[in-house]
Amino acid sequence: MNFDLPPLGTDTPPAFTDAAGCRAWLAALPAATPIPALAQLTEQLRRLNRVPLAPGERLSLLDDLNAAADPLRQALIPRFAGKPLPLGTAEEAALAALLDLQQALLDGCLRCVESCGGGQSPPLATAIQRALAVLLERQRRLAQARRQPPAAHWRMLHRLLALAEQRQLADAEVPVPGHRRPTTVLATYGAALLIQAAGPHELAPRQLSWMLRWAQRWGGKLRLLTAPPARIEARPLCVALEGEQPATALPGKGDDTRYLDTAELRKSLKQRLARLEQGATPAELQLGDDCPQPACGQLLAQLYPRWCKGGLPRLPDPDGGPCRVVSGLAAIHYHLSGRETPRQEPARTMEQLRREREEIATFGRVKTTATTAARHAPPPEFEIEDDWRLLQAGTGDLHLLRPAATPGARIGSGALCAVARPGTPGLALARVRWLLETGDGLHLSLRLLPAPGTPLTLRTAPGEPWRPAIALPATAEQPASLLLPVGGFRLGETVELAESRGCAATRPCRLGRLLGRGEDHAWAVCE
Repeated sequence: MNFDLPPLGTDTPPAFTDAAGCRAWLAALPAATPIPALAQLTEQLRRLNRVPLAPGERLSLLDDLNAAADPLRQALIPRFAGKPLPLGTAEEAALAALLDLQQALLDGCLRCVESCGGGQSPPLATAIQRALAVLLERQRRLAQARRQPPAAHWRMLHRLLALAEQRQLADAEVPVPGHRRPTTVLATYGAALLIQAAGPHELAPRQLSWMLRWAQRWGGKLRLLTAPPARIEARPLCVALEGEQPATALPGKGDDTRYLDTAELRKSLKQRLARLEQGATPAELQLGDDCPQPACGQLLAQLYPRWCKGGLPRLPDPDGGPCRVVSGLAAIHYHLSGRETPRQEPARTMEQLRREREEIATFGRVKTTATTAARHAPPPEFEIEDDWRLLQAGTGDLHLLRPAATPGARIGSGALCAVARPGTPGLALARVRWLLETGDGLHLSLRLLPAPGTPLTLRTAPGEPWRPAIALPATAEQPASLLLPVGGFRLGETVELAESRGCAATRPCRLGRLLGRGEDHAWAVCE
């Protein structure tokens, strides 16, 4: 099988071609600087991929290099995982370094697959599984960056499974370095399908880490079939092995259609959900020590229909009408209050502070008073973005798209937004449910807040600066609440509220339970 790899050659030989040389070279790798270290590792992999080696020797070297790269990967993942979109320059550089490494590892594994030739030899099963594992690792990093795998990703996954099926190696056990239990080609392939079916872009970072772990563990519960199961206890995942799309709930019409039976996965999920309801802990059910209840059970209940009942609907086509969006509590407050910002007490100079200290020492009090007349701070640049398009409008939900290459603000998961829709007066408040970056642009799913907001100013104590806040009236679903700036929430604390610019007429508000939290705000009951 030909994978269109770079031709073999020794014009630029690698620094090593055996295990001893590899260990010596890795010992000098600058682990304190992850991106340059990964760049060196990637370059050596590219050179190694062009050197003729026996499949077993190459796989052993690839395993060693992959293991050496793991701490570097772990150091770079927090730089882009869960960050607001679009990613910044440094965040893009960290993600690109990991993706370049994964491509070099994939080329090495594919070189092994090509070298193994025909037959059902164990090196071929190992080479196919390692290539799938690299693709799975790349998919995990893209999920953490809230990006979709490209069509080439699925095309290669399906092609490798088709080869394993043809050589009767899909269920062959393959040892994995660092793991006590072996895995199979099908288990690694199934994990990639489960990750995509889970809708990773809709999960919070903590939920995403659990799901990625569970998918890798439960990929082995899928069974590969050439026809629909005779007894359908759960809807199978359907793939076209000659296509370039992830699994769907609808079967294809060609001979390349395969069905991954999810009956065993359904049974495992149902048993765990029942045990959790009976009081068992997630750790007892081998779901992880970091999964508390009820969050663990809620995520399992969310994954169950996506993995066993048909998965997620596809994203809508970008053909909606125009929308205007502004994000961030401060920017929304600025527009709701008529393009005004909270007035502040003027800052005291070092000379004023020195004079006050002298007066306290002499008279026991401050005799002079600083000017307390309110001053207008220059308004910040809180521009409303006009380039968003409305794709879907459901009951309380909106799906928007900012087309690719359109400049705009960075938006994080859970952020506060305000939307002006065609034919709808004013700005509607909403919180970000999920984000996803695709070739079309930045997709944004919003959950509308139940009532219009009133801009207020807030301070925690006299003399403290006034900060923006937005009051939401009581509805049938929830009590009166307050949108606060970051760091403004402390349960049971009483804060002082005033009209938008802060005036003499103020009122107290006691902060009750927290309704939600984002990168730019907290949402709490106002008692």
